[in-house]
Amino acid sequence: MSEEKTTPAEGTTGGAAAPAAKDSAGPAPIVLIAVIVVALGAGAVLGSLLVAPQVIKARQAAAVAAAKDPHKKDKKKDKKKGKEGEAGKASVYKIDNIIVNPAGSGGGRFLMCSVVIQPEDDKLVDVFREHEVELRDRVLTTLTNTTLDQINAVGGRDSLRAKLSVTVRTVLDKDDQNTELKVYLPQFVIQ
Repeated sequence: MSEEKTTPAEGTTGGAAAPAAKDSAGPAPIVLIAVIVVALGAGAVLGSLLVAPQVIKARQAAAVAAAKDPHKKDKKKDKKKGKEGEAGKASVYKIDNIIVNPAGSGGGRFLMCSVVIQPEDDKLVDVFREHEVELRDRVLTTLTNTTLDQINAVGGRDSLRAKLSVTVRTVLDKDDQNTELKVYLPQFVIQ
């Protein structure tokens, strides 16, 4: 009888050791997966909060520079011209950090963009600065009332630029309503 008691005791000890080994091996892959998920999430958050704004600023600066001088001129020629060269530079007005939910998206999608306005008359940039809050509100309203289908359609961005040009003209005096305005979208992201 002592043999029968030792066998179940050994089996119990051996059986208890086997599940303990399985338990110690079980959490390791789960912990690894959790660490990977947390690391990826932290990387995404840091990338969107730290890296993305720097990239966006660099792209916007390049777009504004391209809007001001689409044909890179020789700097020596500009220096020789003096004040004449400065008068030839185009002034732009920029509205940054626009984030809206397009019409019909139900809040599930968003549009992040910047709008650069280049008027024919440089004096209008001062008018835009004077009406900054009103102009920003009207641009936001125009973008919010535009659907994703309208934006993604063939020529959608061109029609959006035309809508924004009409919107911008609403803050101008009657005398300036027929002034040529160029509208650029240097930053345009749909999520």
